[in-house]
Amino acid sequence: MDGTVFQDIGMADELEQALWSDACLAAQVFAALVKDGQFQNAGIAVKAQAGPVRDIWMDHLRALLPADVTIGQIPIDVSVERLLGGLDLGRTLAAGRAVEMTGLLAAADCNVLFLPVAGLAEDSTVSLLAASRDTGDVRIERDGVSDARPARFGLICFDESEDADDAISKVLLDRLMLHIDLRSISIRSAGSSGIKDEIFSQETAISDQIRGQICAVTAAFGLISMRPAMQMVALTKVLAQFQGRTEVDEDDVAVAIRLSLVHRALQIPAPPEPDEQTEPEQQPSPPEEQHSQEQPKPDNQGDAAEAQTDMPDDMMLETVQASMPPGLLAYLQASAAAQKRRSKTGRRGAKTLGAKRGRPLTSRKGALTTGKRLDLVATLRAAAPWQRARRLATGSDLKVHVRKDDFHVRRYHQHSETSTIFVVDASGSTALNRLSEAKGAIEILLGESYARRDYVSLISFRGREGQVLLPPTRALVRAKRSLASLPGGGGTPLASGIQTALALAQEEWKRGRDPSIVLLTDGSANVDAKGQGGRKNAAEDAERYARQLGLSGMSSILVDIGRRPQKRARHLAQLMDAVYLPMPFADAKSLSQAVKATQ
Repeated sequence: MDGTVFQDIGMADELEQALWSDACLAAQVFAALVKDGQFQNAGIAVKAQAGPVRDIWMDHLRALLPADVTIGQIPIDVSVERLLGGLDLGRTLAAGRAVEMTGLLAAADCNVLFLPVAGLAEDSTVSLLAASRDTGDVRIERDGVSDARPARFGLICFDESEDADDAISKVLLDRLMLHIDLRSISIRSAGSSGIKDEIFSQETAISDQIRGQICAVTAAFGLISMRPAMQMVALTKVLAQFQGRTEVDEDDVAVAIRLSLVHRALQIPAPPEPDEQTEPEQQPSPPEEQHSQEQPKPDNQGDAAEAQTDMPDDMMLETVQASMPPGLLAYLQASAAAQKRRSKTGRRGAKTLGAKRGRPLTSRKGALTTGKRLDLVATLRAAAPWQRARRLATGSDLKVHVRKDDFHVRRYHQHSETSTIFVVDASGSTALNRLSEAKGAIEILLGESYARRDYVSLISFRGREGQVLLPPTRALVRAKRSLASLPGGGGTPLASGIQTALALAQEEWKRGRDPSIVLLTDGSANVDAKGQGGRKNAAEDAERYARQLGLSGMSSILVDIGRRPQKRARHLAQLMDAVYLPMPFADAKSLSQAVKATQ
C-alpha cells in the first residue's frame, strides 16, 4: 500500500493516535516475549520510512527491553560467512591453520536483531534468518568447519518499500508475529505511549471455541499457513495476561487481529449480506410451522453454532473498519489479491540467471569457461583449509596453494524487460462518464513506466474495432501525444479490444518481454467481434476472448471505470483471471496509485 493514499483519504487525528497506540502495544508485546525467552514469537514487521516517527517508536522499544539486551543491525549486503560464521579467511591464511569466527546470528543469541530495508535482503539472508527462527540455532557445515551454536533472537524487519517489488519476503513475513504500519502517523501523534513494563506468567487458558474462531479469521484474511493461527493463539494469551486474565476472550482476539493480521492480509472478506435479502427466502411458511420446526433443536447447540460461524466475520470486519480509514479496504483487497496471484513476473520482470551482469548471487563452484568470472575471495576461502596439507604433499614453499577444484565463479540474476499494455474503452458511454480521468491516470502511469524503462503501448476500442494507437515503445513524448489525441464516442467493441490486446501481448512474449495488460472499461459491449451490432452477441464474444486471455496466463488488471462498480465488469475480470479494481476515487492520481499497487 502506498502511504500517500492516507493523505488522499484524509485520516483523522483520532485514527492516527489509535494506530500509534497499537504500534506501542506491539512494542510492549515484543519486549515481553524477549524477557520471557519466547524468541521464536518475538518478531515484528514495521512498515515505515526512516524518520522521526520510526526513531520515536524504536526509543519506546529500547526502553521496554531489559538493560542487558542489545539491538544489533544486520547489514543489507551481509555475506553468508558473516551471518553463519565459520572460517576466518584472513587469520587462517596468516596462521596457516583453520581459525573460526562467530557469525552475527550466533553472537545475537538472547538478544535482538533488526534488518533495515528488509525487502532488499538477499535470498540467502532470508533463508538463514528463517531457518534460525525455526530451529533456534545456527548450523555450520562448510569450509572444513562443522559446528552448531544457539541463535535465539528477536527480529525487527523494517519495510521501506513503496510497491511489491521491494516488499519483505513472504518466507520471512510468515515468521513474524506482529505487523504494524507507521507510514501514515504524523510526528504530532507519535507522542507518549502510555505503556507500562509488563511481567506475565505462562498460565493462560484458551478455549477450543476461541481457537476455532482464530483459525476462521486467519483463513478469511487469506493466510493459509498454520503459522499465523499459531501466532494469534500465542498473542491472545499475552494480551489476556496484560489485562490480568487467566483465560483468553473475544476482546483479545479483536486486538490481536489489529496487531497481527490487518497489515499482512492477502484479502479482506466482503461484508455479510443484509438480513433483508435472506429473510423472504427463509420464511415462506407460517410462523406456527416455523416454531414447530425449531423446537427439536437444542437451544445451546444453535447458539454455539452461530457463535462459532458468524462471530469471526462480524468481529473481523468491525475490527478492520475501526483500524483503517474509510475507503481503504477495497484498495488493500485489490493490492493483496495482485500480490497473491503474482509468481515470478511483476513490474520488474522475471528473474533470469546471467554470468556477467545483474544483481549478484552467491558464488558457486565451477570451471572458468568462456564468459564466466572468478570470485577470488570465495576461491581463496575454499582453498584455505587445505594449505598445510598441500604444502606437506608438494614440499613447496608457496604460501597459498590454489587448485582447479577451488575455483568459484560469480553468478548474477537479471530482470527481463516488461511491457505494459493499456487498453482503453473510448466508446460513447465511457467518454460521457470518466474517460478524462482514465486518461489522467494513464498519463501518470506512463511516466512511472518510463522511469523504470518499461515498454508501454496503447490500445483503444471504439466504433467497430480495437486499434493499436501506440506500439510498444519507451518514448514518453510519443506515448503522451497518442493519449492526448485519443478520441471518444461510438460503439463498444469490447471483444475486439481484448482480442487486440491478447495478440499484442503474445508478440511481446515472443520478444522475451513480460507483458501486463491493464484494461479500463465498464464491462458493457454492443459490437461483436465481426463489427456487427447487438448486445447479446457482443457480450458472448467478449466473454469468449476474456476466457482466452485468462487461459493464456498473461498478467492482467481490469479497472472498472463506470460511475458505480458493475457486475458485468467483475464477471469479465473473473473470466480473464484478472485483478478486479473498481475505480476507487474520483481523481486520476488515486486511480494511478491503485493500479500501480496491483502491477
